[in-house]
Amino acid sequence: MRRLIRHVAATVAVVLVSVGLVAAPAQAGPQHYGTDPYHSGCSADSFPYRTYPILNGSAVSVAQVQLWYSRICQTNWVRVTGNPAGGNTSKIIYAATGQHWTENDHGTGFSYGMQVYAPPGVCVELNATLYYPSGAWYASSNWQVAC
Repeated sequence: MRRLIRHVAATVAVVLVSVGLVAAPAQAGPQHYGTDPYHSGCSADSFPYRTYPILNGSAVSVAQVQLWYSRICQTNWVRVTGNPAGGNTSKIIYAATGQHWTENDHGTGFSYGMQVYAPPGVCVELNATLYYPSGAWYASSNWQVAC
């Protein structure tokens, strides 16, 4: 009877994953390049690895850019805490693996970019720039390097 229950549970799990009702467990690898960390399962064990200020022209911190890391997928992505100016938020990340991602989002809320594969020991460079709705520059994190 116990074998039957295990078999039925395993069959149900396979069916749920195959029809997309449950996300399959994520695994490390370059296949995650350009994918959404929150829809791929990579965010399940993620954490902000580094946080940098985004400074306006008066050197006042107006927001933060965070470098997130997933242990499961060995990926990084950039998350910006908000854009008080309300225009575009540009996020760029380069990994020493040769992968890079640039993404622009509009509005005042937080935003994030897609992920790049960066296993332990691989450095990444990142930058976030905030703009006014007119397109004029508002603030930047300048280029940051994290290893």
